[in-house]
Amino acid sequence: MPGIAALTSFFLAPPSSSVPFPPDPLAVPLEIGAGPDRGLFRPITDDQPFLAGNVHNIFSMQQVGILFALFGGLLALFAALLLGAVRGRGDPKIPGRSYRSVILISLLVGTNFLVMEHYLILSLFQRLYVYHDALVLGAIGFLILTGLGSTLITPRLRPACQWAAGLLLVALLFGHALAPTWAVVLMLAPVAFVTGSFFPAVFEVAADNPLGVFAADAIGSAIGSMISFFVPIVFGFAWFFVAATVLFVATAGAIYLFFRDLTPSQPGDGARPGAAEAQAAACRDLARDRTFCTMA
Repeated sequence: MPGIAALTSFFLAPPSSSVPFPPDPLAVPLEIGAGPDRGLFRPITDDQPFLAGNVHNIFSMQQVGILFALFGGLLALFAALLLGAVRGRGDPKIPGRSYRSVILISLLVGTNFLVMEHYLILSLFQRLYVYHDALVLGAIGFLILTGLGSTLITPRLRPACQWAAGLLLVALLFGHALAPTWAVVLMLAPVAFVTGSFFPAVFEVAADNPLGVFAADAIGSAIGSMISFFVPIVFGFAWFFVAATVLFVATAGAIYLFFRDLTPSQPGDGARPGAAEAQAAACRDLARDRTFCTMA
């Protein structure tokens, strides 16, 4: 098809300012004692876009912009269709919370999860210089910590934990460039631990009908993937770490406001929606049988 052929030729065309790749050591025999050309080596720095110049050998800025427009447009279309499909039957009807606020908080939670995972991965990549190692270590470590956080952080502990993690992340932002690997991992571990508590908290209050929460969380995860892909490529690592910090603080603040006015009689402190009504109905039945009933 002509359209597909034109699109393929556009993205396969090398950028005008392309830097030649170093020689392939498997294709070009090297003399004994000879090493790679150090003039082609580029360290991983924050002030250089395209991940220290690697992607710059493949895509131009114009091509990256077109990719962003294509992915962003498809994501916006998919999000509109998905949220429209679950609009009528995806509202968990949380007392005192609108459907729009539930969707917004779920979007933030999904976006924050993916961005914070890439925060750890890219921090390791800056120090290990091997993306595969950083990806494996960062992803596995992040999932373990978030899993523990989703289990161990209770609703009473969540506000204090999330604000402490936000302050820790802000402090890390100012010393991130000079911090050793162990210090970065040590400071990011509590942040990942707290990140794991966000989705279970929203899911619990929407447990009777979590369809809208799942849909918005999936869309938020896709948005987080786009942020983690395009921001480091175009603006560099430093601005990605800034954006991730702002996003985490915003998510923590939104979670705090979302749960602040929910009382224990409402589904905000670990109680399922309708639990209070079911308990009251059971007590009325027991009272009719002349059985003593104490309302907890």
